[in-house]
Amino acid sequence: MAHLDDAKSITARMYDLLASSYNHIVPFFTDFGEQLVAAARVQEGERVLDVATGQGACLIPAAAAVGPTGAVVGIDISEGMIEVLDRSMTAAGLRQVDVELMDAEALTFDDCSFDVVTCAFALFHLDRVRVLPEFARVLKRGGRVAFSTFDNDALGYPWFAEVVAPFLPADGPPPDAAARVLHIDQDELVGQLHEAGFEQVSSRVVERQYHFTTASEHWDWLMSNGHRVTIDRVAPDRVDALKGAVTQRLEEHRDARGYQFDKPIRFTLASCSAP
Repeated sequence: MAHLDDAKSITARMYDLLASSYNHIVPFFTDFGEQLVAAARVQEGERVLDVATGQGACLIPAAAAVGPTGAVVGIDISEGMIEVLDRSMTAAGLRQVDVELMDAEALTFDDCSFDVVTCAFALFHLDRVRVLPEFARVLKRGGRVAFSTFDNDALGYPWFAEVVAPFLPADGPPPDAAARVLHIDQDELVGQLHEAGFEQVSSRVVERQYHFTTASEHWDWLMSNGHRVTIDRVAPDRVDALKGAVTQRLEEHRDARGYQFDKPIRFTLASCSAP
C-alpha cells in the first residue's frame, strides 16, 4: 500500500488498536451492515467492493448475498483489522471473499470491476472529492454505491463530548472534535456524488434501539471504539473520575432493560452513470 499521510496513519493506528475488541459489545455495526447490503440490493453472482471493511459488517452479508458465483473484496487501511478479518474469513471457508490492505482514495482495481461499492461508517474519514470518482471508476455503468453515516454526528450518546471536556488537557483537539469529523452535510454529499458521475441519489434515516445491561458494559464499549482515542488523552489518575461522570450521566437512559441506546443512521444510495 502506498505511503499514508499523517491523518490516515493516525486513523490506521487507531483501528489497529481497536481491532481485537471492535463491535464485540453492542453489535450495531453488524446490524446496520446487514441493512446496508440489503438496501444496496446485492444480488447473487455480483462483485462487491466493501471499503473500510473493518470486521466485515458489510462484507459477510454481502458474501452471503453474492453466493459462490459472486465475489466480495474488502479493503481497509488498518493492518490490524485486515489480519483479524482475514483469519475469520479463512476459518469460515468463504472462498468468494478476499481482503486487502488498501487506501480507498487510490484503488488499484481496474475500471468497471464491480457491481456494488459499500462503505459503512467511514465516508467521514475520506476525502470525498478524491474517493467518490474512484468509486465511480471501478463501478460498472449502472453499478450502485451505498453509504451509512451517523445521522446525529455522534458514535455514542451525544453528550459524551460535554462530559469528557473538563477532563481533557487544554492543548490538543477540542472535546467535540469527533462530532466534527463524523458530520457530513447531506446536501454537499449529494452534490459531490453528482459531480463524480452518480445519479438517482436517495437517502433515508433508520433507527435501532440497543441496551447496555450495566454501566461497566457501556464503558467497555467506549474503550472498544473510537471514543478510546479521546479517553486515552485523559490523565491516568483522572480516568476513574471520568468513568464516574459518564456513569452518572448514563442514568438518564435507564429503563427496565438497562440503559437505552437509540442510534439513528442515514443510508445514502446512488447509481453510477459514468461509462
